[in-house]
Amino acid sequence: MSERRADWNPKGGRPPLDAEQRRTLRIQVNFTPAERQTVTERAAQSGLTVQEFCRRAVLGVEIRQRGEGDAELLHQLRRLGANLMQLLKRVNALGVSAADIPAINDTVQDIRTTLASYTDKGDA
Repeated sequence: MSERRADWNPKGGRPPLDAEQRRTLRIQVNFTPAERQTVTERAAQSGLTVQEFCRRAVLGVEIRQRGEGDAELLHQLRRLGANLMQLLKRVNALGVSAADIPAINDTVQDIRTTLASYTDKGDA
């Protein structure tokens, strides 16, 4: 079993980052209005915040543009993920194996089907 961090919060949520992982330093960059508009549009097309877009661009991390179907796929996956989490919370409260619950298996199959249909569209 994994060990818990000393600052683990039993109420949930993400544990605090270590000091070397926190982003505390700033670099100010000036843009013309047209440049700022371009950066803002490209960040939106990539589904990133302007800060994350700029960080990735400067650090040489690949920035992929979202396709037209990506927003719908993300919406469907978020919905299915929320359903799955609700089911798993109930199963956990009952102390039952998740594999024994048909609704969970159905939801997992829906996620697989959604992903398969998306990847099939990308191959066409």
